[in-house]
This record gives sequence, C-alpha cells and structure tokens, in this order.
Amino acid sequence: MKQPPRGLILSRALLELIQASLDRRTTNHRDLAAQLCKSSETVRTEFAQIREKLGAKTLFEAILIAVQKGWVKPPPPQDDGS
Repeated sequence: MKQPPRGLILSRALLELIQASLDRRTTNHRDLAAQLCKSSETVRTEFAQIREKLGAKTLFEAILIAVQKGWVKPPPPQDDGS
C-alpha cells in the first residue's frame, strides 16, 4: 500500500482494513477480524468510521472512493476458470 497523502482523512489502520477487504474480497466483519487479529466489533466500528469520514452511504461506496482516489489498489481480476 502506498504512503497515505498528507491531509488524508483516513488513518493508515483504516486504509489497511479497506485493502484487506479488497484483497480477501469480503466485507464480513468476522472473517476480516480473524485475518487482522482484531475483534469483530473493532472491524465493524472501523467500517462505520470509513463510511462516515468519506461521506458514503454504503461500505461498497466508501471502498470505491478509496480505490478511485488511489489510496488502495484494487485486487487483480479473478480467474473465471475458462
């Protein structure tokens, strides 16, 4: 993950959560909590902070904003097996 720009409204920890969500292709609090050694409630709270700070109505919208701004990188396309 690249260095957050100066004045960025999301902390490094919140950016890491977004990137983990993208890399694992999930927003499931329990799955991400286990992967990141955090409690499920912490992940839920951090997702709420991300939505609030970015002014997003949904978590998907917040993740999309972070990708579009270049704060996190999207995962590579999935192999469809064909």
